[in-house]
Amino acid sequence: MTTRFDIARRASLTGANLERCSLKGKRFVGVHFDNANLRAADISRAIFIQCSFHKTDFSRANLYLAEFQECDLTGADLSMAYLKGVLFRGCMLAASIWRRANAKNSLFVNCDMTLADVAFAEFLGAKFDGTTTELMRNASKATYIWWSNPHGGPASYEPVPGWPKMTESALGTITFQENAAREKIENE
Repeated sequence: MTTRFDIARRASLTGANLERCSLKGKRFVGVHFDNANLRAADISRAIFIQCSFHKTDFSRANLYLAEFQECDLTGADLSMAYLKGVLFRGCMLAASIWRRANAKNSLFVNCDMTLADVAFAEFLGAKFDGTTTELMRNASKATYIWWSNPHGGPASYEPVPGWPKMTESALGTITFQENAAREKIENE
């Protein structure tokens, strides 16, 4: 018996309005999400293999621990998205928009980020293994390092004498509520 999910997994969702939908923990292979609206969607722990996301809007979406393998996200808008611990393997991320995205401890393996706009994105602990990053736009305005306040206050983006330098998130991919609007993360 074919379920609705089996049909959707093989179908084209080009231009679909999936705003605030839940794709949490779902697996998609070869699905076209081109020009789709995934604003504020819950895509945590979802797996996408050889999917297409040309100019897809992921702004404010929750992609916590999602996996993208050999996907094409050319021109995708990831502004203000929550991407902690996301795996991008062999993905085309050219001309994508990452403004104010939180991509702490994300892995970018053999990806192409040519002309990606990363203004004010947080990449604390992110790894860019084999990823083309030379032509990223606003790379100097993204955060890759913090200085931790030893007195328990907020961290600093500028060096402060006596404050330890942090190149990784202290909790790795484990997260506390970093945004009060996000759904509570289950214990693993």
